[in-house]
Amino acid sequence: MESYTTDSTEHSVSYYSYSMLYFLLVIYNVKICESPAFISLKKAYEFFSDNGGDRDCRFLVIDNSDQPSFCAENKESTRKSGAEYLSMNGNQGLPAAYMRGIQYALDHGAEWVLISDQDSVFDRQYLQVFFNHLCSGQEKLIYAPEVKEVKAQKRISPIVRRNRQYYINSGIAVNRKVFAKAGYDKNLFLDYVDYDFFNSCYALGIGSRIQYIPSMKVFQNFSGAGKNGLEKDLKRFQIYVRDGRYFYSKWHKRTWDMEMVIRCLHLCFMYHSFRFLGVLLKNAE
Repeated sequence: MESYTTDSTEHSVSYYSYSMLYFLLVIYNVKICESPAFISLKKAYEFFSDNGGDRDCRFLVIDNSDQPSFCAENKESTRKSGAEYLSMNGNQGLPAAYMRGIQYALDHGAEWVLISDQDSVFDRQYLQVFFNHLCSGQEKLIYAPEVKEVKAQKRISPIVRRNRQYYINSGIAVNRKVFAKAGYDKNLFLDYVDYDFFNSCYALGIGSRIQYIPSMKVFQNFSGAGKNGLEKDLKRFQIYVRDGRYFYSKWHKRTWDMEMVIRCLHLCFMYHSFRFLGVLLKNAE
């Protein structure tokens, strides 16, 4: 695969300082006015503006909801808030929603895209810190925050995996030049999406132009660990296993990994049920 390189003199500091930023927020069966990400991003933008910030920032909501009542209310609420709205007409998965939002943002002149899931909570100084780094002249292509789990306050991003540093998608800011080469794989639905994206970036030689900024802080909830009821967690595990099989066959030439087994056993013990093991074994054929 070809390497991704750019002329170091291609962009001046002013290019990075004054480029348009699009916030992409993907939601699913939730009212936009109740989304922690939407609320906290608005507060971060207000804090940034109140402290002298003056940048072209726009909000785009990509609605993966499969309940018409949510779609209708979200469309109206988004319009009233001054944000832009796209409906996916049902849950098409995270990568499909990301890519539609990214294409929309690029078509409307975005140089930077900030990606968020509905349950992320952004520190109010997030934008202030981001734009300060953007003005530093480092000319990075991806800026990644520190992400902590909401309840345990444990850092969950970045992590080191197979001698590489990985980041979750929510909270990263990506320059448009990255999407000329890399993107989100629509063969995935919900899991391993971030690992796949950053694997593509490393394969393209973008790794040296990723900047981790610990003072950019995001807090995150996750839906995959249970306990949401047997049937819901069983369905969620089926998605996890399907995505895991695709990811590992794509990048590692196998269809499973020990972390899949560990999650399976955790759910089996939690529910005193071997149905999760049946899902894992069936999908490992």
